Amino acid sequence: MEIHIHISNNIVILIKGNCLSEDATRSEALCGAVDDCDDRHMFRGNTESDSERSTSTSSEETKDTSGSISRRRYLQGVGAAIATTGFAQTARADSVDVIKLSKGEGRLFRSSQDDLSNTLIKPNGGSVRFVIDSGGRWENIGIEGGLNQTGRGGGVFATMVPEGEEFVLDGYYTGGTHRGGTNDDGGHAFVFNTIDHAGDATFKNGFVSDWYQPYYCSNSGNPPHRNDDHAGRGGDIHMENLYTEKFAHTAYRLGTDGSTCVDCVAADPYDDHGPARSAWAYFNNPTYKNLQFATFIMSGSRYDHAVPRLKNCKGTGGRMEPEDFTGDAPTEGADLSVPDGVPTSARAAANGNRE
Repeated sequence: MEIHIHISNNIVILIKGNCLSEDATRSEALCGAVDDCDDRHMFRGNTESDSERSTSTSSEETKDTSGSISRRRYLQGVGAAIATTGFAQTARADSVDVIKLSKGEGRLFRSSQDDLSNTLIKPNGGSVRFVIDSGGRWENIGIEGGLNQTGRGGGVFATMVPEGEEFVLDGYYTGGTHRGGTNDDGGHAFVFNTIDHAGDATFKNGFVSDWYQPYYCSNSGNPPHRNDDHAGRGGDIHMENLYTEKFAHTAYRLGTDGSTCVDCVAADPYDDHGPARSAWAYFNNPTYKNLQFATFIMSGSRYDHAVPRLKNCKGTGGRMEPEDFTGDAPTEGADLSVPDGVPTSARAAANGNRE
């Protein structure tokens, strides 16, 4: 395998050798029907290979690439070689990298190996997965057009942050899957946390449209009494200032006491199979604060009598019984507009335009 690292318009560093891990996951699990299995859609062994990035620096697709150097960390295994080139470890606002996929192509990236800040992804009939297997921070990622995700397993962002570490994704946009969000045939979830998620992961200032179950994040709270081999490791998920629309199952699904959903919107759900859930506290006692929702909040499952903590949530329907929540009862008058600070297109997200 060869990795071409573009330092400027005239200099290219070529690194040879197979430095990429073949293991796409830390764990796997079997699953039955979605509604019956809590979170057993594990991120499965992938058919994509960890691969180098192809980037474009045309004036149309970037802000200003003159004099800039690539921000890609690529592989820890070639860290020494990269260090000698003066690679920056943080996103720069003056340029955007572009990943162009082709039909049937799959790419896999890892937070432990890559920095995708300020990146525009053009699927063109291809698929992409991000394994969040470390702490870190990515900013400004836009996915332009539908992803050709296949099957019901996993998610675009498969989250498994180690204990004691924190990952933050700030400023992103995705337009959904090629088949839309009315069913899970074209991609089940945008964000999915595995049972191995033991740290903290924060998703903030994001726009997600047309996914069956956009944030499927209850797995780390899976109780041991269900299955000793499938107990979650207790990692928390934090959602902040998100806009989610066109979903058929659940917008914001959580499952640990420390998980939170704050200042988020769930709008325009599909109703082909009955009203979708704007939020679902599947396990334990996650917190929903200032959630503006279009349908209803659901609590509990056949595996656990989860009781969400609610504060100042507003919805357009779905009265909750007092025993199904603690805190404030939801009221009418939801504001289902896109919150300030959330990018409304893939290019705006990649450029860091939050207006």
